Amino acid sequence: MNSGARMTGKQRGFTLIELLVVIAIIALLIGILLPALGHARETGLRVACASNARQLGVATHQYANDHDTKIWAVALDDGGAIAETWARVWDESEDRWEPGAIYAYVDNTHEVLACPKNKRRSVTGEDRSVLDAFTSGEVDFDYTFFAGMQGARTDLPGTVWYVDRVGGKYTDAHLPTGFGEPYGEDKLTRFRSPPVFVEESAEWYNSVYTDGLWGNLDQISSRHDGGGQIVTLDGGVEFFPSYVSESEQAQENTDFIANEIYFKIRLNGKPKYRSVSWWTSSQVDQSYGWINQYLLY
Repeated sequence: MNSGARMTGKQRGFTLIELLVVIAIIALLIGILLPALGHARETGLRVACASNARQLGVATHQYANDHDTKIWAVALDDGGAIAETWARVWDESEDRWEPGAIYAYVDNTHEVLACPKNKRRSVTGEDRSVLDAFTSGEVDFDYTFFAGMQGARTDLPGTVWYVDRVGGKYTDAHLPTGFGEPYGEDKLTRFRSPPVFVEESAEWYNSVYTDGLWGNLDQISSRHDGGGQIVTLDGGVEFFPSYVSESEQAQENTDFIANEIYFKIRLNGKPKYRSVSWWTSSQVDQSYGWINQYLLY
């Protein structure tokens, strides 16, 4: 006699409540995982951006090794127009722009000079970047050269200072282009090493002035969790928080700008601070390597 009883009847399915519970669990998991995946993607883009910036740091030192420890130049023609930068050189005989010095020191230059997140897009989304013209509305280089540092020597120990808005030292309207006490270092923070390349804000003004240079009212991008990469004179790469008081689409007199980077001098035995960008554009001494006299300590 068979001791087991044969099972009969239909197999039991899921009830409506059980299906709703499963759907709710899946929705909960998606809600948890999607932000994490998005954050991981943003982290990956930021790391890739830093890698591009690091290649610029290496190229800067390679160039300096070939030019008596001095980095890239910014040359003007007889009329005062830009004739040479790290990115472009004007060919008078051909009446056109040619690739600048950076192309001899960086492989896949067009890829390296594009932030992996922005990909040289302007604020309107255009990505028609070009080499042979300064055209409005396009972005040719997501990383631009701090023009005031032209000819800086890589073997000097000195550095420059910046208005520390993110750190809360000073958040009011822009400081003067030159001052002494009582401002001084209570409102400024010392860079570990001077910045030479900056991940520039497409809004202010990389989409407007596509010259590959950074200075005056230009700002640092906030595309990577509120900041961008900077390449320093010693070849290092740092993340620099961008201080935007209201909106990146509105330029405020409390935003951090290039004019808020200062070098230090002593006059009559007292420390004075002068804006690197303002001094470069307004003084007679704009020569290649002018900054070196202020990087001695």
